[in-house]
Amino acid sequence: MPKPLKRHPALQNLSREHHDILVFALRLKKGLKKAEIDNIRSYIDWFWKHYLYVHFQQEELYLFPITSEATNLTKKAQEYHEKLEQLFKTNQIEKLHVIKIYKMLVVYVRFEERKLFPEIQTKLSEYELEIYTKNHQAQLNCPYWDKPFWK
Repeated sequence: MPKPLKRHPALQNLSREHHDILVFALRLKKGLKKAEIDNIRSYIDWFWKHYLYVHFQQEELYLFPITSEATNLTKKAQEYHEKLEQLFKTNQIEKLHVIKIYKMLVVYVRFEERKLFPEIQTKLSEYELEIYTKNHQAQLNCPYWDKPFWK
């Protein structure tokens, strides 16, 4: 298992948001064993609208532009965003689709945490990281979902 990295303060809020994304993914996985697909679909739509879309926008508007010349991994992160958006916005949802969302979210978070962020921390200057910090001063607040189907 890789040794945990000390995250630069500029990226800590994003890392905490990644934790919320993994919690969401785990709830999908658990919910598949217990819930109706319509309940899961509602949760997927809600999470996209209230959390994941906002998280992606934060990275795409403020982080990726300052990192794109420092690392070629930014393009891959953008590709994950696009693939996940397609999965979240599909009209047809079934068990296999939910599993795809779960798996892709895990891969996406691992990629950013284990590859993109460490490279950003080594290639960007303190000044560049400070610029990003000014645009992302607080972690997104994940709203409460009042229909927990995963329990």
